[in-house]
Amino acid sequence: MLSLGANLAEPIPALRDAVRRLRELPGAKVVAASEVFATEPVGGVPQDDFANVTVILRVDCTPEELLAACLDRKSVV
Repeated sequence: MLSLGANLAEPIPALRDAVRRLRELPGAKVVAASEVFATEPVGGVPQDDFANVTVILRVDCTPEELLAACLDRKSVV
């Protein structure tokens, strides 16, 4: 399960794109994705609310390999 959040530029299209790219990862299957929901930022500097999505994935890799794929801008962002 992954929780994704964004509050810069166009957060909702960015989240939709992130879920689409998760679907394209080799060995990954998106089982379910929540609707986009908003949360208020906590602490720090004043900023816009966050748009969030929770994604349930089935993967054929280790958690470390999934993290590496998610951090790889060519794969996910």
